[in-house]
Amino acid sequence: MIRPAFEPDRVDVLVIGGGIAGLAYAHTLARTSHELSVVLLEGERQAGGVMRTLASPTIPGLRFEFGPEAIADDAPETLALAREVDVEFVALPERARRRLVVHGGELHELPTSLGALLKSRLLSAGAKAHALGERLRSKSAGLDGSLWDFAVARLGPEFAEKIVDPVAAGIFCGDAKQLSLRATLPVVAELIEKHGSLTSALLARKRPPTPVRPQGGWGALPAALASSLGPRLRLATRVTSLAHVGERWRAEFDGGALEAPRVVLATPAPAAAELVAPFAPELASELAAIEHESIATVTHVWKRERVSHPLDAFGYLVTKAERDVQISTQFASSIDPTCAPDGLVVLRTRVGGARQKHGANLNDDALASVVMYEVAPLLGLRDDPELLSFSRAPKILPRYDLAHPERVKRIDALTTAIPQFELVGNYLRGAGVNAIVADARARARRA
Repeated sequence: MIRPAFEPDRVDVLVIGGGIAGLAYAHTLARTSHELSVVLLEGERQAGGVMRTLASPTIPGLRFEFGPEAIADDAPETLALAREVDVEFVALPERARRRLVVHGGELHELPTSLGALLKSRLLSAGAKAHALGERLRSKSAGLDGSLWDFAVARLGPEFAEKIVDPVAAGIFCGDAKQLSLRATLPVVAELIEKHGSLTSALLARKRPPTPVRPQGGWGALPAALASSLGPRLRLATRVTSLAHVGERWRAEFDGGALEAPRVVLATPAPAAAELVAPFAPELASELAAIEHESIATVTHVWKRERVSHPLDAFGYLVTKAERDVQISTQFASSIDPTCAPDGLVVLRTRVGGARQKHGANLNDDALASVVMYEVAPLLGLRDDPELLSFSRAPKILPRYDLAHPERVKRIDALTTAIPQFELVGNYLRGAGVNAIVADARARARRA
């Protein structure tokens, strides 16, 4: 007998949380195990979490992202997930693949290859020589410390200050001295252990990964996954309590309850801690101990003739020596030329994170001042923007600090001890889209 897609009161698997982790888990499970009934409960009226594409209400044809701009194409699970729901990923234009960094009040290209390192004006001759001697260092040097420790041990203090520190602030919104190398960049440690050095690993790679994005904006992916799930996805259904009753889990929410023998928590760590506290206080304590960074973003749109910089890059990161409030600015319309009408350019400036904690709480006027006093001189912005849009994301990015690898081991052990219970999310095995999707899909297949 063919079972229905879901039952009103009882299902086989209940997924709580409709960000990309929960969507990827529920979709993969429903696709690979047709005999299982799956329901995903999401508290908001729209699935996808921070993966949203916003349309301007005042400028027709203008859109911009709330969350990520691009991913690398070297992780197959995200692209496979997209193909399953007919979402096309396209490569970024060549001009948008460079990354810049601000040092000494000037924009420099961030070197991503040995050749670029030799040509770079960002580093002194001594710093280049020190970095090029990385192959001579011990294979284990710096692998079990922070990103800063790794950079100093293998590449030198100037490299750490001018390259690794702004990358940590701009990409991870963190402090390079706090973030664990093995937690944030496990592939780097694996490559060094395999090849003996970072230099040898770079020389051995066939090609650098290509940055890609969904056609039409990032909101297309969660929208397609939501459509694929159909009635299995229930929006505006915020779970208020979770309990293990007999051999079933019971989730209660406004207006009802749902029971299932298996439950998957795909919420952010703070929400997961609250739900598990009544039946797993030790696990709740571990989840609540994870620090998170907050960020604010101002999207600013300009007429092209009012911007003197060619915007021939992904964007720029900022070194700590600049003492700027901004931690990065992305050239959104260079990344996705279809996001703005002809004659307009879209820029996204982020503040906050571990380096500038107060930045995430700035009001709109203060964020606008960051654009005019910090971004404008670098990019040659003149007169007034056509649009300013402000967004804030409190406690959005988990901090993969030095305690994180051991904390995740304890979380895994405590989770395994709970029958038919699983956690997925950005606080476990990577905060980037590729890592989140890969982990969620692998766990769904094992389920």
